[in-house]
Amino acid sequence: ERIAAQAGEEYPTAYPHPNWAEQDPADWWAATCRIVRRVLGESAVDPHAVAAVAVSDQAPSLVAVDADGDPLCPALIWMDRRSEAQCAWLRDAVGADRIAAINGGRIDPYFLAPKLLWLRQESPHLYARCRQVLQANGYIVHRLCGAFCMDSAVGPLTMLFDGAAGDWSPELVAALGLDADKLPPVAAPTQVVGHVHAAAAAATGLPVGLPVLAGMVDGAAAAVEAGLVRPGQAVEMTGQSTVLLIGSDRPYHGKDLFPLGHAVAGVHLVVGAQVASGGSLRWFRDQLGAEERAEAARLGVDPFDLLSRAAASSPPGANRLVFLPYMYGERSPIWDTDARGVFFGLSLATTRADMVRAVMEGAAFALRHNIEAAAADGFNPAALACVGGGARSAVWNQ
Repeated sequence: ERIAAQAGEEYPTAYPHPNWAEQDPADWWAATCRIVRRVLGESAVDPHAVAAVAVSDQAPSLVAVDADGDPLCPALIWMDRRSEAQCAWLRDAVGADRIAAINGGRIDPYFLAPKLLWLRQESPHLYARCRQVLQANGYIVHRLCGAFCMDSAVGPLTMLFDGAAGDWSPELVAALGLDADKLPPVAAPTQVVGHVHAAAAAATGLPVGLPVLAGMVDGAAAAVEAGLVRPGQAVEMTGQSTVLLIGSDRPYHGKDLFPLGHAVAGVHLVVGAQVASGGSLRWFRDQLGAEERAEAARLGVDPFDLLSRAAASSPPGANRLVFLPYMYGERSPIWDTDARGVFFGLSLATTRADMVRAVMEGAAFALRHNIEAAAADGFNPAALACVGGGARSAVWNQ
């Protein structure tokens, strides 16, 4: 097997209020159309030779759409933490133990259920008009073939899922007073849910009738690409965030970490997730990395490569500079919306290279914190594979 071609694009995230994080699903679709056309063109592959198309995605997101599949509002992405009040209600009215026993995981704004409760409470007119609550890949799938679905791998991130049954939990849906008919059918990641229709074919260059699979959340896709297909294996994926994935033969029902499904039947994932590991380094690049950006433009390289080179010139420990990578709250295992980033130990001797290395080391220690939490629950991997943008930096990996 070989990669025929690859392409990527960034799209903006809006932060209209503190703890809010939104993206426009139209940006996802526009980027999908452009990059599919690029990879088809650059690979010189006959589009009719493509066997199928599948989409992996960031998650959980709240993509509320009408009967035509058109978004009713911007998507509330996984970073959005506006639903603390709804989480408090869930703890009192439903109970953390009850949710953990069925779905697994902690009650936190990260998950879908509190976001959906926020929509119902704060925008009841939009909730009433909402026909389906999709994930990002479900939205792209609908644009490709017209089907509504949600992949089973992302199910536990809804906080409305029965991991043992692999489907929505009627008990949790009823306990939250949500409308079950707004929740799309659950499909296995490899299940064909439709075929590319004429409008999508014209937009993407894919052939009409191409099978469309349900796809899967990016964490499950990262597990597959890294070869994590058996219990006991582990991988970390660093991009905007860092996600730790550990293979298990049973669903996770603890509270410090959270569960995820897998594309392989009978395999489950135990997950730890940070918010802003790569995001912290990107913040440094954008706010303090003008020198690296200018030099990278002159040399035709990625600014992150120059930041890695700078980090390598600082000794382990970054000359006693410590960075806490909680730039937008934090997920596991501390689950704290109000956590914030900190440089501790700054002195007149601190260099920019020390600061870059401290950012990388802070993210690494946060990953270790998740690994220690997993070990405390009986999941203790012996080795860790690295994928994602962070894996390009040998300094960071070490």
